[in-house]
Amino acid sequence: MIEIQIDDEIIEVKPELTIGQYQKFYKNTELYKKDPTQFLALLLNVPLYKLRDLPYKQVKFVHDYLTQQILNQKPKDETQFMFTYDGVTYGLESDWSKLTWGGWVDLEVYSSKDIDDHIHQIMSILYRPVESVDKNNKYKLTPYKSQEVEERAELFKGLPFSYWLGASSFFLLIAQVYTNNMRSSLSMTQKINKTVMMGWKILPKWIKRRLPLDSILLSPTNSQGRTLQSLNK
Repeated sequence: MIEIQIDDEIIEVKPELTIGQYQKFYKNTELYKKDPTQFLALLLNVPLYKLRDLPYKQVKFVHDYLTQQILNQKPKDETQFMFTYDGVTYGLESDWSKLTWGGWVDLEVYSSKDIDDHIHQIMSILYRPVESVDKNNKYKLTPYKSQEVEERAELFKGLPFSYWLGASSFFLLIAQVYTNNMRSSLSMTQKINKTVMMGWKILPKWIKRRLPLDSILLSPTNSQGRTLQSLNK
């Protein structure tokens, strides 16, 4: 780790590009090309005038160091299933069937936008604090709580960007598997419900009153059943 002293403040330059630094680079690529010093000030979160007052060799060394980190970022196959950061051990949620409804909604919202802007939030959904670890090194995560996502996301801006590179391939693979399974399940459900509705329409009215359509459609909720009904009219 490199340290820079600016007045009475010591700025730490971590040995790896962080998620937050990558996001700043992603949003300010033109600034990086036009004014490297201003970009460096943004990356280090220090006022530009203070950076300009530092010795040339010191600033150039830090600039070259960070530039190499940015240019040398390559996808990694290694996924961090557990890591410790800021005194807390976090684990990757590898079983998405255990995600709460809020987790699914949050994940869909953040991943449907510009992913680079929301890496820290996606990471805060994929990783939660580890509650316990058994003798086989299997871990149990704390329950998912939507109100904790943003706070954890801000903290995760300081994680090495390589953690995201490793997790993203796992994230995309699992997303593809679950999406394909959901599509297959929905398609089968729609076919069965279409047959059920055709039979229900010819039943006597008194039977229909005792056997509402919503009660026999294959759907997790009545609202979804009504949606399927309207789609198949």
